[in-house]
Amino acid sequence: MKTGMCFLESSSVSLLSLLVLVQRSWFMFWFCCDRVGLLPTIVCGFYHKFVFSLMLTTSCGLAWHKNFLALPILVVGLWKFGFPETLLYQYSALYSGANDNKDNDSKRTNNKKTNSRSIIGRMSDFLNGTGTASHHTAVCLSISMALVGVARADRHTLNLVFLLIVQHWFVVMKYVNKTFYVVVELALEALFEWVFFSEFQYLVSNHWTVVLAGVLMVSAHWEYLLAASLDMVDSVVNKSEIDDNVETQ
Repeated sequence: MKTGMCFLESSSVSLLSLLVLVQRSWFMFWFCCDRVGLLPTIVCGFYHKFVFSLMLTTSCGLAWHKNFLALPILVVGLWKFGFPETLLYQYSALYSGANDNKDNDSKRTNNKKTNSRSIIGRMSDFLNGTGTASHHTAVCLSISMALVGVARADRHTLNLVFLLIVQHWFVVMKYVNKTFYVVVELALEALFEWVFFSEFQYLVSNHWTVVLAGVLMVSAHWEYLLAASLDMVDSVVNKSEIDDNVETQ
């Protein structure tokens, strides 16, 4: 019996080490490919958004049945095999263009593209990074509490979970028809927040961690919305600057 238990423990440790190694390897792969521009945006975006919806749905189902396989699938689903979106957003917000502010004026006059981001663009990256961190925290908290039996998977909770999953079904549409994507996502977001606030009293009676996860998710979505608005402003400002440079030349 002791031999069997030791074998199970060593197997579990080995499997965990392998998962960590695979995740770190994928992290470096995604990071290097992103830096050198080897991955087409449409393929990368379609793949990791599709995997996110599939893995999160599987992880939720396993967590509701108290199956601890939900945890590794949760990690794979949330971080897309190590895709470092949170870290890259924060890196871009904090360091992008920090070393070449001196050359910005001369580069603008020469009408050359730079890798530096404007202040508005870096604010947008910061909001995207903190929003993603809040989003992933809410998902991890919800599934962990359901897995250990603290939070009940009742109708009021599942309504919100399913709406969030449906939102991610349509994310890939932004690579096909951005107007359709924006309209559908805003409609689903309005429905999600309406359901969240109307079901708030039932969520409180479930467990306080359910309410905390919901508040984190709503705040993350508002950060995404604000970041998208700042991106639109940044693109308009950059376009006007380019037009001014062309006119002066």
